[in-house]
Order: sequence, then C-alpha cells, then structure tokens
Amino acid sequence: MFTPRHKRFKPRKFLKLASDLINDKKYEEISRIRTSIGRAYYAAHLFTKEKMERLGYNVPDDHTVHRFVIDELMDRGDTTIGGKLDRLFEKRRIADYRMGTPLNMGEGRYCVRLSDEVINGAELLSHKKK
Repeated sequence: MFTPRHKRFKPRKFLKLASDLINDKKYEEISRIRTSIGRAYYAAHLFTKEKMERLGYNVPDDHTVHRFVIDELMDRGDTTIGGKLDRLFEKRRIADYRMGTPLNMGEGRYCVRLSDEVINGAELLSHKKK
C-alpha cells in the first residue's frame, strides 16, 4: 500500500525518542541504554534507506536491507557514513541480542550522536554514484 511521503512515519522521531529516553531517569538505566541504541540505529538506517530509494536504488524489502544499505554506502565511496552506520548496526545487535554483553551510558549517548551524524550525512547524499 502506498503512503504519500508527507504521511509516512519520520525516522528522525526514533532519534528523538532515543535521545529523550537515554536521559529519562524514570526507567532502569540498562533498559534505557539498550532501547536507545536500537532506536538510534533504526533512525539512521531508515532515514538513509529512504534517501537511497529516492536516489534510485532498488533497496530490498527483507532482512538483507541492513547490510545492503551499509554496503552500498561503502561501494559508492561514502565510507564515513557507511562506517558509522555499520558501527550502529553492530551496537544495535549487541543491545538487542547479546544480553550478557555489558553496555554503559557513554555507549548509549555515543550511539545517539552517531545516529545524528549519519542522518546529517545521508541528507547530503546526491545522485547514485554507480
């Protein structure tokens, strides 16, 4: 089903939630950290994915989309954005699946900042470079 762009969910809202949550002491610290990392990643990933679609990339609509977006950024020479998104992807995997791996508040805040940097960089992407 097609949804006009102006009515679609804005990925930046995930970043706002991540930023608000990481600082909200009403919730348990480790839960805030892990959830904020996940939302920060998805803000950056979805924003970049949508930008690439607008630039003409045929982005997959299955689980391979995560690696696709990162690999395409790297292949087109946007290694700064691609590298940052890759770091966020790995942190998100740790936050979501590796419950025995400790994460601290600094890592959570780092991921929120990194997400903002990826989004700002992705905003500047122009034509498809292939």
